[in-house]
Amino acid sequence: SRIELRVYPPTSGISDYSFGLALAGEYEIIISDDDTQAGKDDTAINPNGGNCLSISAVRVSEDTYPGIATWQGESGADDVLREVTEIRKVGLFHDGHLMVIGEHSPPLDVTDVALYQVEISIQLVNQQVVKFRYGM
Repeated sequence: SRIELRVYPPTSGISDYSFGLALAGEYEIIISDDDTQAGKDDTAINPNGGNCLSISAVRVSEDTYPGIATWQGESGADDVLREVTEIRKVGLFHDGHLMVIGEHSPPLDVTDVALYQVEISIQLVNQQVVKFRYGM
């Protein structure tokens, strides 16, 4: 038997410029006390009708973490507690559409903090990575 190594350029990908265009627009981070488990088909952070709070999201410069898109938001804990009793889910929304959702288990209690800060990141596609295929 023989071993064969073939190197191919990526079969799919998106340039940093295109990714930047795709990520342009309005972002918000929404937190919820909804107790249902997140599902891959979810379009809302609170499908069971839990309470929500919207926090403005700001995109962080990629200079700190090349290849990673990061959004940050913060809110006073008093503002959070007025809307949600505990934090079970955190989601990033782009122009009103759910992009990323995370769950706290156990739920996050913010009664003893002054400021609630959240950071959500997405790893970008790297066009420069060479893909390998091994054939035998």
